[in-house]
Amino acid sequence: MRGLSASFMSDLKQGGWLSRLTEAIKCDTDLLLEIRDNYLNDYFKGQSLLKLDRSLDNAYSLEIHRKFRVRSIEGMDFFRTAADVQTFVEALPAIKQRVVVHRAEKGGNEIEWEQLLIRANNDEPRLNTEYFIIDRQSVVPGASARFDLSAIFWSREHRRRGNEVPPVLLEVKYGQNPEIRELHEQLARYYKALPPTLEETAEEAQMILRQKIDVDLIHQPPDRLSTLRTHRISPSKALMRFGVVLVDYNPASRLFSREDLARLPFAERVDIFHVGFGFWSQRAGAASAGDDV
Repeated sequence: MRGLSASFMSDLKQGGWLSRLTEAIKCDTDLLLEIRDNYLNDYFKGQSLLKLDRSLDNAYSLEIHRKFRVRSIEGMDFFRTAADVQTFVEALPAIKQRVVVHRAEKGGNEIEWEQLLIRANNDEPRLNTEYFIIDRQSVVPGASARFDLSAIFWSREHRRRGNEVPPVLLEVKYGQNPEIRELHEQLARYYKALPPTLEETAEEAQMILRQKIDVDLIHQPPDRLSTLRTHRISPSKALMRFGVVLVDYNPASRLFSREDLARLPFAERVDIFHVGFGFWSQRAGAASAGDDV
């Protein structure tokens, strides 16, 4: 089950000897820290630039792709002291540049957009969205399904403490990805693979959400975070929602079929989001008389 031990959490929090890393990531909106099974992944542009694992009682092992390594951390395989952490933090700008070069060679728009979606919904308090992202690349126990993002839906109509909130599983597709044509088949296959009850999945998601709040990895007003901690994530498959996130999808394209999704037996629980920065005249609205332009 994903989640961090009490000692790992203590080391990450303010005053802990890993806190310099946590602070550096919180101050850099391009970085994303995700909680795994007693280890962490630090992402930049969707690429994992660090895996930090509690391998020894007094040390954390580092896993950094050889293409991302820089001279100042060459040979560094463990954090043993706060000085090691500081050395790594000081190397972060150079590591990020290596990731940029690697991305230019390899591509990977969808994974980069996953990270931007997490940032927008979790870390922009003025947006006050209804979705909070818990994890990326989520695997549901007992099912052969890996979702791009997992989240909760916290409706603006029910902003009370102690709500039971539905889990949300989201698939992200960028541009004219040909997989868009099979979205309905993908969701149907995933839904069939899910067990009738999802106690372990809900318990894990709730733990990760609370641990992220405790380490200040979700940037929201204190009262909103306090309320989020009181929520219970529903384990019911019948309440689970799904999201299809189409990023910069050309409206003239025929890849996406809303009709195919509408035929799914759980179609009323499938939300379709069109997001991105691409401009098309079909999506533009003309100013009406009297509007301020």
